[in-house]
Amino acid sequence: MASGFWSQNPHVASWFDTLSAWWRSDPPRLLVAQQHPLRQQPVRGVVCRIATQEDWKLLPEFWYHWFSISSRCKCVVPLKAVQEAVAEKRWDIWVSVREDTGQLIGTLVRRHIKDLKIDAARWPTAGVVDYFCVHPAWRAKGVGRLLLTLLHNSTPAPIPPHLMFWEQAIRLDVPCFSAGIFWVKKIQPTQSMSWEPIQDTKDRDRLWSSCIPAGSVTANGGWKETRVWRGPEGSVAVWDTFHTTVPECERVGIVVGATSDQALTAFCNAGAGSFGVLLKPADSIHVPEGWEYDAPYVWFAYNTLLGLKPNSVIGSFPCLAF
Repeated sequence: MASGFWSQNPHVASWFDTLSAWWRSDPPRLLVAQQHPLRQQPVRGVVCRIATQEDWKLLPEFWYHWFSISSRCKCVVPLKAVQEAVAEKRWDIWVSVREDTGQLIGTLVRRHIKDLKIDAARWPTAGVVDYFCVHPAWRAKGVGRLLLTLLHNSTPAPIPPHLMFWEQAIRLDVPCFSAGIFWVKKIQPTQSMSWEPIQDTKDRDRLWSSCIPAGSVTANGGWKETRVWRGPEGSVAVWDTFHTTVPECERVGIVVGATSDQALTAFCNAGAGSFGVLLKPADSIHVPEGWEYDAPYVWFAYNTLLGLKPNSVIGSFPCLAF
């Protein structure tokens, strides 16, 4: 996004807001938003709308080419996953298309999540902005801002917290509330029957709740893209990122929880399901055996100001929270 895209957005906390909240140890809260709805700034020759079934068919190829910024992986989202997510009301999808040709030029997905936990703060409902992507030829023309406006205007007030996850990017123009570094592990293919994927939703959620979260941001039951495996040593939860490595085409997953380090090690040694690469948020400066440092990541809050609990230490300052 162009310089100033986020820092000039009225629904993004400024450094002044964040520093003031940190100094006063304010509890997390929603920012005071503008009157609902926002005035839309039209973009000449562009139509933004809720995605239709015909639009869904274009999404996998569009995201494959334009969503991932890394040269090491590509975004590969099955059309069936898109269809199921919308049908089950887990995703809302907005698209931007050229008015004359109908060409897809921008997308935004809101994932609905329940019981969001950010350290000690909780919200019963929240959203995650994902697949926020504009074709390179149409960037810096207002398409992205129009998509965010539609997200805002389509949500009943007060809008719940909306988060964004950025990997391989540490931004200084806007404050983040959690930042860290991923460890990465390449998995050796192994045929093992000792770890079984849990298919039943209630069993999956129950086992996931028994896992120790791998980061400071969690949700009850999580996303359907998260799968839970059970083995002799315990349980492991992995989020399917819908990304594959280049050129190996190995699936990439993020470890979001495990009952113990021993369980995670055993899961990796057993082949880690069908994942070829696992990422895990670093929880110390000591890299475990078999893992390596990978890319930085940040959680950034759209429309939410996150304060800190009293007597917090400098390590709890948002941009230093690992």
